[in-house]
Amino acid sequence: MAYGTQRRMTEDLGGLERELSSRLELEHTVLEARAQELRREARKQARQRAFLREERKRARDQKETILRD
Repeated sequence: MAYGTQRRMTEDLGGLERELSSRLELEHTVLEARAQELRREARKQARQRAFLREERKRARDQKETILRD
């Protein structure tokens, strides 16, 4: 194999490596952004569940107060 051909193949492989590395980096960034979004949504839903639990507890307490009177 001629030196020029080998050098061009090495350069092509280097370009492919950089392209794959860039794609993997982009995919990682996208996945991390999605994970953050899902964590925010999970925290929001947890707050909503806690709020609803407290509302149900208040309603039960008020009902018990009414029934005792």
